[in-house]
Amino acid sequence: MCNEHSPQIHADEWVQVKSKEEILATLDANGRLDELPFMPEMLKYCGARVKVGKRAHKTCDPALGIGGRKMANTVHLSNIRCNGAAHDGCEAGCLIFWKEEWLNPISSQPAKVDAAAAPLAPTSAAGCTEDVLHSSIRVPMAPGETEQLYVCQNTQIKFATQPLPWWDVRQYIEDYTSGNVRLTELAIGLLYSMYRTVAEAGVGVGFAMRWAYDQFQRAIGGVPYPIRPYGVPKGTPVPRATLDLEVGEKVRVKPYKEILKTLDSTYRNRGLYFDAEMVPFTEREYEVERRQKQIIDEASGKMIRFKTDAIILKDAVCEARYAICRRFCPRAIYPYWREIWLERVPKAMVKADSPQIPARTIILAEPGADKYFTENKAYAGLGRASLHSGVIFIAARGANIFVQLASTILLARVLSPHDFGLVAMVVALVGFAPMLIDLGTSEASTQKTHITQADISALFWLNIAIALVLTVLLAGGSSAVAVFFGEPSLTGIALVLSATFILTALSTQHYALMRRAMQFRHIAMIDISANLIGSIVSVAMALTGWGYWSLVAKPVVTAALTVVFVWMSCHWVPGRPRFSSDVKELVGFGLGVTGFTMTDYLAKSADRIAIGYFLGAGPLGYFQNAFTIYSNVLSILTEPLHNIAASSLSKLRNDIDELKRSWTMALSSLSFFSAPAFAVLAVTGQDFVVLLLGQKWAPAGPLLCIFAVRGIAHGVERTMGWIHVAAGRADRWMWWGAFSAVFQLLALAAGLPFGITGVAIAYTIAMFALFVPALVYAGRPVGIGTRDVLQAVGPQTIAALAAVAVGFVVQQEFLGELSQFMRVFLSAMVCAAAYFAVVIGIFGVTDPLRLVFSVLRDFRAARSPAST
Repeated sequence: MCNEHSPQIHADEWVQVKSKEEILATLDANGRLDELPFMPEMLKYCGARVKVGKRAHKTCDPALGIGGRKMANTVHLSNIRCNGAAHDGCEAGCLIFWKEEWLNPISSQPAKVDAAAAPLAPTSAAGCTEDVLHSSIRVPMAPGETEQLYVCQNTQIKFATQPLPWWDVRQYIEDYTSGNVRLTELAIGLLYSMYRTVAEAGVGVGFAMRWAYDQFQRAIGGVPYPIRPYGVPKGTPVPRATLDLEVGEKVRVKPYKEILKTLDSTYRNRGLYFDAEMVPFTEREYEVERRQKQIIDEASGKMIRFKTDAIILKDAVCEARYAICRRFCPRAIYPYWREIWLERVPKAMVKADSPQIPARTIILAEPGADKYFTENKAYAGLGRASLHSGVIFIAARGANIFVQLASTILLARVLSPHDFGLVAMVVALVGFAPMLIDLGTSEASTQKTHITQADISALFWLNIAIALVLTVLLAGGSSAVAVFFGEPSLTGIALVLSATFILTALSTQHYALMRRAMQFRHIAMIDISANLIGSIVSVAMALTGWGYWSLVAKPVVTAALTVVFVWMSCHWVPGRPRFSSDVKELVGFGLGVTGFTMTDYLAKSADRIAIGYFLGAGPLGYFQNAFTIYSNVLSILTEPLHNIAASSLSKLRNDIDELKRSWTMALSSLSFFSAPAFAVLAVTGQDFVVLLLGQKWAPAGPLLCIFAVRGIAHGVERTMGWIHVAAGRADRWMWWGAFSAVFQLLALAAGLPFGITGVAIAYTIAMFALFVPALVYAGRPVGIGTRDVLQAVGPQTIAALAAVAVGFVVQQEFLGELSQFMRVFLSAMVCAAAYFAVVIGIFGVTDPLRLVFSVLRDFRAARSPAST
């Protein structure tokens, strides 16, 4: 029976192995302690001072299956492996288990001492001698037997341990508290288990989730999804290859897809299993450590001799990343490799004294968290980097919009406007929560010149605290929400959506650090992957009869996956909160940003609350879907550019002239391409809605046309945050938000008596009245005035409005008898041609085109073979 007590020795601590006599005194007559043998191969370490690798509070036992086993009071010393000398040359190279009773903890790493100098201890009364250690490793052979049976630590694991269910959370707590596993590794590993459970649950989302996982990992240099169908059809012999590799040679592990083609239906090649834990080593170079000829079988105790040598690669050991039942096992077994899974690296390509390339990590093959806390200042090539980031982020946003629209189309054809209206009611009330949870701190940490890990840790825990309060408030007030709108179904919807608050808080500061480090490619992949999987889950639920719950599931699933991917990408781990003066400064700046975002949200959501209250869920459903299409087009242009522009312009705050020049070019280019997009949407909106969503959504068509006209000005107005953040004047942003909210609420009051169409028109008029003053007010601290704004966006705005007018006239006079598809196509062409004829032919605005062509040339150059 294993002794149970609190662990005393942790990973990375130094210990001294006790003397031979002291250890023998702890053993029984068979040379064991708690059924774990002390093997003769361990004697040479007596008296040595060694660092602890990991606690062995749990392990795996392949002889009993893939489940976990728990073991008390045991550790692994740093890379101390059995050489098999006493076991007739077993080559398994297993990591040795050490009972704490065999070790003395020491506080630091002193010089080595001679084992002979270690103090002696009296022999145990139970008695065990060195001769017993040597004799007990072989089972006496019965008459007629020809095969020797061996005893070692690994053959005795089943007796020295107890079963450990994967759901026993105490093991994961000890993984972390013992120092075996970092908090990020623990969180990512457990989240991966959840991800895999959903992917393999047989609910129709497995293929998409594996694809999204692969795309995300490819973008960040990570590991492909490890569980794949085998490659060789059943009954077909597996291929084989011989390289005659020698010890010390460099080899490269083949890509996973190629290895799969060599495996049978049991993932084996001629009996040798390719485990999922071997996937992280694919496409990496290693040194051949030895050719594996024989090992002791843990189940039978017999010596197994390989028909064909297996290959052992130096430093390539199992890290227990993927198996749910033995997650974080510290045993570090050497995987066995077939030569067909490897390829020899030509000697000309092997650099002398080149460092061993480690296996790719599931998290990210990147440096540590320090890069997020460097000084936030301008550097050579910042402008180009910002442009490239903008192109990548907009392309990614386009993919997101495609996913969003595709899911909306499918959901709209299955669900009713009433279903959409129900969820829109709750979202309108609680949609402010992410902004309040953020408290503007993500903008603050992005723009501040100097930040520390302690600062961001304090902000992280502040975000969590706010999220907890909001979760309790919404859960407690869910019944009141249902009473307010007169819809009993809203109680459950509000309860479920409250889960997104905590999820949002968990990713807020990690997102901010990634923006600060301008890791926009990773952010883009995170957004796409999470949105895609969330959309698939939502559509699958709708098709299987879940009704409005399918709309509720999407934000919850998307938020959960975002947390997984963000923590996988950003290696920063929050520490204990310390609220210093710097933190108070960050929060002060953030409160200014929150003041704007909250008032802005109030102005944007008041329409849906009012429509839901006065007109009901049906009209709100039409309004919501029209607004969803419009806001997706708006966000593809403004949201990604806000993150990039705020990060880039913040680095130019000490060079006002360069800041103004960069701002002008960015704003002019944005308007140059966003204005015609909204003009085309305005002209084609009516047909567009019917084509996408079906005839039952026709009342949403005119609303989309009106919203699109608003977008010509709205896309420009959204950019005022660039200047407020870059100038560090969140207070001015907040005051403008308050003024704008009041103005738009007055517009809502004026339009509401005329129904949902009246609200859309009133909002459009209000936006055209506000967008130029918004930018002038934002730019005043850095010398940007009305003339600067009009020069940057005036021609594009006039050209877009003219294009809308021309498009409507041509559509009404000449295209009315055509099919909806042809009318959309031709109307779009006419509208675009009219826009470019005015903006280029009359106003001569061409700089944005030159800028785009320049960026495209850069991308082509970067992808050309000559550049690599």
